[in-house]
Amino acid sequence: MLARLHMSKKSIHHWQRKLLILRPSGHKDQGFILALVVIVGLILAAGAMAMMARSSAGLLGSVRQQQSREAREIAEAGTSQVVERLNRQYSYLLINCYDRDINTTDWVNCRTKAGVGTWEAPEYGTATCPGANLNSADMIRQGDVNNVTNSLAGRWKLEFYHFKGSKLYGGLGVMRIRGQRLSTNGTILAEAYVDQELSIKPKNCDAAFNQPPTSTGFPGLMGNTITLGNNDVLGKISGNILCVGCASKTEVTQGPNSVVNGNIFASDISLPDMPTAPAGLSPSNAITQPGTYASGSTNGGKCYVETSKSPPITHCILGEINLKGNNQLVFDTTNGPMQLYLQCNPSGFAWCSGPNITLGGQAGIRHCKSGSCTSTTIDPTALALFGNPVRQHPSYPTTPLSQTPCSQTVLLGGGSQATVMFGYLPDACGGINGGSANPDVLGALWLKTFGPVGSNSNSAELAVPDDMGALVFTRFGTGYALSIRDFVAIGINNWASFQMPPNASAMFQ
Repeated sequence: MLARLHMSKKSIHHWQRKLLILRPSGHKDQGFILALVVIVGLILAAGAMAMMARSSAGLLGSVRQQQSREAREIAEAGTSQVVERLNRQYSYLLINCYDRDINTTDWVNCRTKAGVGTWEAPEYGTATCPGANLNSADMIRQGDVNNVTNSLAGRWKLEFYHFKGSKLYGGLGVMRIRGQRLSTNGTILAEAYVDQELSIKPKNCDAAFNQPPTSTGFPGLMGNTITLGNNDVLGKISGNILCVGCASKTEVTQGPNSVVNGNIFASDISLPDMPTAPAGLSPSNAITQPGTYASGSTNGGKCYVETSKSPPITHCILGEINLKGNNQLVFDTTNGPMQLYLQCNPSGFAWCSGPNITLGGQAGIRHCKSGSCTSTTIDPTALALFGNPVRQHPSYPTTPLSQTPCSQTVLLGGGSQATVMFGYLPDACGGINGGSANPDVLGALWLKTFGPVGSNSNSAELAVPDDMGALVFTRFGTGYALSIRDFVAIGINNWASFQMPPNASAMFQ
């Protein structure tokens, strides 16, 4: 019994020693769990930080995206302002070019087209309509955009406007606006570009787009200064008057018996180039007696027949013309049109005076064709009279060019039959001598100065055929297709927005 008890005590001590040995092992388990908790905590912290970084990036991206949208909206606001101003006051700039950076390929292409000018020096494809602002420097090219608190939110700039088309029939206008979203201290937060391709359509001044016009807008009578007296300009469709040097149409004065069927306009316009007589022709001697010039003939060496044209064109250079009584100077266009040159020095541009045309009494210039010298259905452009180009008088530039003396004096009409012709003499003072014919001149006259002959009581008639504009255009080309016409930017054919500016030459090809 004692021995068994003794053995039990020994077992107890044995197990006690075992427990003492195992106790440090329990501390090791506790260290492992702590390390695991720390690691898990670090992982959770890293995940939380990643989620915070992602949320912050998302918020920042959302802010930047909003700023980009605002920059685009600023550019669109600029586009609207430019188009509105062009349509309302500067429609003639729609057929000209502008580029902030004049070295782009499209700028070169735009400027090399005939008849296309720049916003700084515009070319007028047609006369501008009343109400147009001819000071193109005032046209807006940039602007600011404010937010609801009326503080600066951004700015926009017109990068370019390129016109592609015809100055007579319109075409396409491609424009680019840059929009910038700004901070309160003026720092650029975002930048966007908006490109638009617009349809440029012609229309008449007195009619809305796509509405029937009340006239062709063709100037049957044109000059820097115009005093009608009691003279009439007839023709409801093309019987219009254009005063190039007038500030308003009120400067075109009329007598109590003057009748103008069309409209009177005051506007600047680019005049077509003046053709000159072919080389080798010399002015004929002064013409004081009746005579006849026939188309298709050299007329004794006074004319040159351009047989390469169909029908052939007969070019004649004339000297001083002074006819009185009933003397008639006849031009027969049976064998083709004739172009007459009343030019003092066709090869030079120095100041020169004359030759002139003076028709007194019942004397006149007669246009005959196919044996008829009384028909009013003959095409007036088949007999064209070209005078001296606009030359610089010795007093220029002290005296404005429009106020310098005329280098020619031209008196047309008179006689018992209408003078059927087209006259373009931009450096001539002229008028119509009223006679028994009705009308006295059938066609169109473009002079430097038009005034009544003799006195204001002179009653002469210029009748302009309804299709005169089309006849001049067909005969002499687009440079002569003048009209009082407006343009309008209407419709958007293409639209694009960019964060960075693309290559301008690659846009809307």
